[in-house]
Amino acid sequence: MVKIGIIGNTQSLQSYVSLLKKEPGAEIIGKASYGTYDQSGNMVISVPEYAKQALIETADAVIIERANMVPFSMLREAIKRYTHLFIQDVSDLTSEQCQDLVKLIHEAGTIVQVGNPFMEIQAIHWIHQNFQEPAYISISERKMVLPPRKELLLPVLLFAQTVFNSTPQKIRTTGIHHNDSKVAFINIRLDYPNFSAINFDILSSSREKESFISAAMPGVFMESSSKGKVNVNYEPVEILSPNLSGLVSFVSNVREGKVKDGTGLHILHPVLVSYEETARRLSQYVPWYT
Repeated sequence: MVKIGIIGNTQSLQSYVSLLKKEPGAEIIGKASYGTYDQSGNMVISVPEYAKQALIETADAVIIERANMVPFSMLREAIKRYTHLFIQDVSDLTSEQCQDLVKLIHEAGTIVQVGNPFMEIQAIHWIHQNFQEPAYISISERKMVLPPRKELLLPVLLFAQTVFNSTPQKIRTTGIHHNDSKVAFINIRLDYPNFSAINFDILSSSREKESFISAAMPGVFMESSSKGKVNVNYEPVEILSPNLSGLVSFVSNVREGKVKDGTGLHILHPVLVSYEETARRLSQYVPWYT
């Protein structure tokens, strides 16, 4: 039985607890929570409250909602003492901190995985499972408001690093901004070896949130939308896949004592390097977007 602790905001813990209670061989022993509970948090309230240090020392594995919820020194000590970690949001880590943690992971053999939200999308998972090069992947998002740079870019770059196992050879950015209508459009193209590329664009001031994903690979063209319709070679298909949660993969890996699936922390360092270069180009060519 894997003893699991959870560190996060009270409003987010419910989803973690619900998911973990369905996992065989997982026992939630405690939580270190932030904020207050509402009426929907009854399942969470029943989980004992711990201090963060005590929880990390007691549990076999700890789920951390955001990296900055735990002091960096405590993350280092957890890895050294072989406490496995799943960090859902790693946007607060720097590339230097990531390098330091990866070195400790190699020394201790601890399993440390991170959230990779795009990989939990059925169409993206299909691309990953059927990936071949050259590949051209297009992701278009429609949002009411443009999110902060890191919130927008990290999920795309994590997915790209997972699929191509490489940093982009070339990064191109452009954007259009109209103050009167408050409409903004940003396009980012990432070019990879073997004539592959990802084209990512986002339009703000849309009436509703929506996304469109397509992929062209040798002999295959896939297209989908956030409304759930998926076509492969222009024929509708039903994508049947297992639970795509990175947290479920993490629990399975800890239970079996080896990494078989999921996104390891080692992937994050090249992603952060790519993010810094993409942010630099956005500052240069799309200065109104900060």
